[in-house]
Amino acid sequence: MAETDNRWSPSAKRLKLGGIEIDLRYRTITHGDEIAEIHPRCFDLLLLFLRERGTLQTREAIFRKVWPGVIVEDSTLTSSIWVLRRAMGADNKHWIRTVAKQGYVFDPPAEFALVEEPSADRSDEVRAPAVGLGPSAAPDVAAPPRQPPASTPARRLWPVAIFVLLAIGLAALAMRGAFDARATRRVELVVQSSPDARSELAWPAQALDAWLEWQLNSFDGLEIVRDADACADCESLIVLLSVERLGAGTDGVWRLAVRFRGEGVPADILREATDEHLIGTLDDVARSTIAALVSEAKHEGLPHFRLDRPAARLWVQALDAEREQRWGTAAELHAQVLDRSPEFGYARVQLARSLSEARQLSQAVAATDKLAAWIDALPYALKRPLAAHLLFVKQDYAGAAEAYATLAQASGVPRADYRIAEARSLRLDGRTLDAADRLKGDVPRSRRIALRWLMERAETEMANRDVARVLDSVADASRIAEDFDQPQSLAYATLLRAEAQSSLAKPLQAHEIEQAAVTLEKGGNLLEAVRARAYEALLSATPAGPGKATDAYIANARMAGNGNLEIDALRRIAQFHLRNGDAAAAHTAYVQAGEVAKSTIGSRRDRQLVDLDLLQDDTLRLAFPSIDQRLASLRAQPLQGRVAVLAGQHAARMAYWRGDFAASLAILEETVARHGATATGNLAQVTSTLGCLRAGVHMARGETALARNAGADCRASGMPLNRRLADITDAELAIYSGDPGLARRLVEPMLAELGQERNQIFRWANIQEVAPLVARYGDAAVAARMVDGALPGVTEAGYTSFEADMRITRAEIALAQSETERAAKELERAEAIVPRDYWYDMRRIRTARVALTSRTDAAAAAAEAARLHADAVALGDVLAELRVHSLLAPAQLDALCTRERHQQLLATSGMRGASDLWLLGSNPVLLNTTKRP
Repeated sequence: MAETDNRWSPSAKRLKLGGIEIDLRYRTITHGDEIAEIHPRCFDLLLLFLRERGTLQTREAIFRKVWPGVIVEDSTLTSSIWVLRRAMGADNKHWIRTVAKQGYVFDPPAEFALVEEPSADRSDEVRAPAVGLGPSAAPDVAAPPRQPPASTPARRLWPVAIFVLLAIGLAALAMRGAFDARATRRVELVVQSSPDARSELAWPAQALDAWLEWQLNSFDGLEIVRDADACADCESLIVLLSVERLGAGTDGVWRLAVRFRGEGVPADILREATDEHLIGTLDDVARSTIAALVSEAKHEGLPHFRLDRPAARLWVQALDAEREQRWGTAAELHAQVLDRSPEFGYARVQLARSLSEARQLSQAVAATDKLAAWIDALPYALKRPLAAHLLFVKQDYAGAAEAYATLAQASGVPRADYRIAEARSLRLDGRTLDAADRLKGDVPRSRRIALRWLMERAETEMANRDVARVLDSVADASRIAEDFDQPQSLAYATLLRAEAQSSLAKPLQAHEIEQAAVTLEKGGNLLEAVRARAYEALLSATPAGPGKATDAYIANARMAGNGNLEIDALRRIAQFHLRNGDAAAAHTAYVQAGEVAKSTIGSRRDRQLVDLDLLQDDTLRLAFPSIDQRLASLRAQPLQGRVAVLAGQHAARMAYWRGDFAASLAILEETVARHGATATGNLAQVTSTLGCLRAGVHMARGETALARNAGADCRASGMPLNRRLADITDAELAIYSGDPGLARRLVEPMLAELGQERNQIFRWANIQEVAPLVARYGDAAVAARMVDGALPGVTEAGYTSFEADMRITRAEIALAQSETERAAKELERAEAIVPRDYWYDMRRIRTARVALTSRTDAAAAAAEAARLHADAVALGDVLAELRVHSLLAPAQLDALCTRERHQQLLATSGMRGASDLWLLGSNPVLLNTTKRP
């Protein structure tokens, strides 16, 4: 070790700690009657623990202190910890405590003590070590060759001892040969050869490792562990693989070894082979290893490793590309392998997978066409995972999800890889809540698995529009990708983070997206690189808009047969046009996306998202019949997650607009109950947005406290648009409660933000909501300028919803300013485009008509007010009822509503400022505005 031991004297020979004894001279541990000799580095690790007991030793600190200046794999440390725990015995192994994601603490129950030597003769005795636990059990310095005196009894017992040791050794071999795989659950594969895949000597060990991992990973009851983070505390069967070159040139000999470490393990497998027989021997070693770990009935019919040496080296390079997620490169290499060895079916499976991950879906499906016969000849255990994978490649996501769920259930051990695959299939099938449920709980300790877990969890959270959680998951994944040197994963994480930030209206870092695109391109993920550049063009604050980047995205998606990405491209183009107010172009892109969704096999979720897009487009156009049809179609499907919440939101909004408040609240409650609550807390953000709509419903019913709470829920989503809607809710409540000053203070910051809003849709939506409030608290001229500036744009865009509301607001302002001709003209235009069953807008039009008609025909105005009042009462619209009351003379009000009811409404709602008197201007002509006592 680089550091000296300063807790005991240099002359110390043995230490005692609890029930174990540590020999510092011969570097052994004695526990009971067992003496274990430990590898030098492993013993150095024990000395570190002894010297700094109770101290957290991070993995980095251990590597620095025990392996100074040496590059060491994590699996080496895991194996060393396992050896130490085993040497200390089952009763004491807990002394080495694992601290998740940090390191280890050595925490024995007592201090160590020096062992006094009873006599000189005793100190000179040989302490015979037990059989070594590691591949190299020899100590750095050999013990001096001392012999006990010939006259001692020990001398006469040597022949007996040798015989006993031999018998024990033979018995142990017999036991190892009778190893029962059913008792083993965790198998840690460790390659002891050079990890460099380009090395001339490394590829045979890596080929053996990958060939074994695929097959062993398919059998139920076995959990294959690949790195030290998986579970350092767990008991594992460690399988050490090594392939060494014993000589150079054509006469060189290869030694292939599989050594087992654990309790009751099989006998080690050792083979030697010339260059000519290396591949055949590798196949024999693999089959023998599987036979040692899996019962005979299960491993019958195993495939042979049939590659020549050049093809095997290409295959190892392809595996290296897969590990680094260079999917395009991996696909090319697997194709080259198949050119040399077309009967090697597993390479064809990997080719299909690599093409699928590279988004080349038509080629991926084509790659599976020649697999049926090869898979059919495999043992049942190997068939099942391949069948699940092929279902995913062929975009049968429902079937794949079911197959992976069955595999996970049958496995008998935790299988994070199956859970990730099931979650991904569920997400693409539109079952995003089920997907989130599969990924609940702690992240796996294995960095390799954890990275996949976090990225899929982020994708699921994005699908559920839980943006805050997306950013957390992506941050965790990015840290692992950086530590694990996975640039492709880091690039994917960058794109996902950019999308999440865009939804929060945060500026994108264009240079980060371009760097991600370059990284993806270098990895052979060309379609993903094209997608990244299209995102940059469509999502940035000052986008160039649809052009070469987006054209390339669509063209490449079509050539790849990837309908999902083509739909994604068209949806994003439509959203770009939507943000910039080009309704015609947005509608065209949405319709095109819908046609692709109908004509392609792909993600059910993508098709549902297109339906939601078209539903939103219909909503902006107030196309009520089309909205009803789309809602009926969507809600008849098994919806989950964000799609279900948004469909419920649309349905609740339609009920609200039509004045069916009870139905609107029932739909909102059902939506949250069925789709909003999960064990993971997923969807908390998107379901909280329902509070924006719920606030409006409660306000209409005069339930101001509930409206205020719902507005707070809306604000809690953290989305910028929802924050504004919550502020608007509070401002409306302030006006209706009789505090216009508070409303002004809430609205004025929004007016400042409007000038900086680049998203045209957001800008128009804010004007639609804010302008009526500005007019009501007394700045009618400001409100008029806002509406007059926006009306030409919304009219040209064809967004009927915006146009109708703005024309009604403009008519109200004109009435307040006694511009009756302008008021009449705007009301006529609004009435021409508003559906008759749209209670929300028709109520405003009818109220404005009452105010306009009162100037020339008081009786007609009073009659229309009475009809409006009756409709408000019938619908339970307390706010509308109180606003009608404000326009009526006492006698008229007495005829429509008792004084007690009026007072009760004011008391229960607190809406003493709910008044439309401002529409009559400063000189009401015919309506008596005397206040009631």
